Amino acid sequence: MIDAKELRIGNWVTGFVVAEAYSTGFVRVEKICPGSVDSIGQHYDVGYFSHLDPNQPCILKLENMIPINLHSELLHRLGFEETVSAAIFFYDDFKLIFTEGIFYFMYGKYSQMEVLYLHQLQNLFYAMRGEELEIKETVFTVNEQKM
Repeated sequence: MIDAKELRIGNWVTGFVVAEAYSTGFVRVEKICPGSVDSIGQHYDVGYFSHLDPNQPCILKLENMIPINLHSELLHRLGFEETVSAAIFFYDDFKLIFTEGIFYFMYGKYSQMEVLYLHQLQNLFYAMRGEELEIKETVFTVNEQKM
């Protein structure tokens, strides 16, 4: 599950619609709104447009959302290039290091921040550069989800 505080409009996620037992595939968040309240507290519903039918807005409960894991192919589709060693991915001056199966955003000489999911990378990129991280191809397949 994704923490509602981590989501922004424009983030890409995937999810599962429990009642109908199907995966949404990869979807773009278009709106975030309070949903039902239960004994635990506030739940959120997320409005999105599916890549399968961009003209059909849908609602997905936050608890059914799944973050998209980062991997090299996805980074290439985001416009990142990689070094010959395939351990450093860069987009202009924005740099990710891949070590021991985890991506880290490097800043300063000695500081690093773990980045596991696409929505985290999108948010970090926007916070650091003030611009959206555009995905070159928006048609994803569920098989791309690397677990």
